Amino acid sequence: MKQKTIEDYKREILNKFNVVENRKIAGYDSKLTSSSVKEACAYLCDKRNSKADIEILNGFFKCHDNALPNYKKIINDFDKDKFIPICRFLNGRTKNPDITRIELVAWLVDFRPRPYPKYIKESFGGCNDKIEEVNLELNRIERHNFNKKEDGINSFSDFNANFINESSKNQINIPQKPFKDEIKPKPKVNLVFKFSITLMLVLMLILVYSIAKHTFFISKDVESIRKISTNELPNYLQANHEIWKGKSNTGEVEYFPTAGKHPETGEKLKIVSNDEIKEIIKTSSAEVVDSKNVKNQDESAGELILNPNFKNDSNSKEIAILVFGEDAQLNKKVVAQLEKSVFEDYNSTESLIMPNNFTQNIKNNLITGNISILGNKLNEYTDYVCVVKANHTFRKSSINSQIIICDLEVMYSVYDSKSIKQKNLSKSATYTGQGFTKLEAQNNAIKRME
Repeated sequence: MKQKTIEDYKREILNKFNVVENRKIAGYDSKLTSSSVKEACAYLCDKRNSKADIEILNGFFKCHDNALPNYKKIINDFDKDKFIPICRFLNGRTKNPDITRIELVAWLVDFRPRPYPKYIKESFGGCNDKIEEVNLELNRIERHNFNKKEDGINSFSDFNANFINESSKNQINIPQKPFKDEIKPKPKVNLVFKFSITLMLVLMLILVYSIAKHTFFISKDVESIRKISTNELPNYLQANHEIWKGKSNTGEVEYFPTAGKHPETGEKLKIVSNDEIKEIIKTSSAEVVDSKNVKNQDESAGELILNPNFKNDSNSKEIAILVFGEDAQLNKKVVAQLEKSVFEDYNSTESLIMPNNFTQNIKNNLITGNISILGNKLNEYTDYVCVVKANHTFRKSSINSQIIICDLEVMYSVYDSKSIKQKNLSKSATYTGQGFTKLEAQNNAIKRME
């Protein structure tokens, strides 16, 4: 088997980012900037913290001497410009980054196996006699990267110093100062020429801005920071201790997983206090109907409300997709997208329940997770039931008023025929799309469901 090298390691990391992760960091879209990389590090530092990951963080943020480092504080205080080489590497503009930066990228995109010694060791199938070769390779890389000016060309003074050092090995008493007659005067640049070039650049910038103003690319605020939908808010607060809030243009309070600026108003987000978090959880819990207390007067009655035309095929997986939202047209589009991109391997239907039998009581039970309302012979009709709640709102872009942005909140829970929730198939997320009309923005948001 061919021995893998640092070049293989870098190539496979970039493939993980570009192909597998679809150029996403921390699980959601964001414009790749030094600030977004810094925020991703702060978000992931307490989620990816194995022993190997700790060594990677210590190496990049240089906190080996700190016995109990507070990585979130260290990252927040870290100069964001030091993340620029990370962006260059992810964009393919850096060919030979420092090894500590390569390891941080591997950690950011969750590339495995990491770090590089483990990657090399596994490529040998765990052969211990190759460990010395790995160490030699790492030492060579570290010497190569020591004091290296990344992605640039050494200055003339550095080149001159290196030239003198090399020459001193073969000659004696070589003068290190240049002769006066070797110093050439700098040519004078015509001021009119400089002014003309400057004016042309300014005109080009104005032209580019006027063109970009009428395109989607100017709307960088669309996914600058991910909003937590109202559907996923209770579950998020149960698993996380920090959350930020801000008010939209309409005055509605919205919540976000990271610090930053509100994507609409540009106002700085405020961290939510522990007392507020407790109150949100308490209020959300009070609004949820406890499915255990919902009495099903006659479970066998479920057989009478199910569509007899949809029968469970033992040779395939069946799923019934039921969407609850105020917009009937949107509900149908959500079903079509789920069938296309999420449950493409299932035989699906949205007509499990006969329309005339779809009462408000059945709807309330399904939304609260009481699938037993459909009867104890549900397995004869389908293997799974997917209950979907969909809601959408529109807003104008804060950068280009001609562009409309649609925020589509979708939460779907999948249950088997025994009413057991399938967490690996369930999801809650907000999808954002944009367009020159509301319909175009909504359709683009739906397309992002996957």
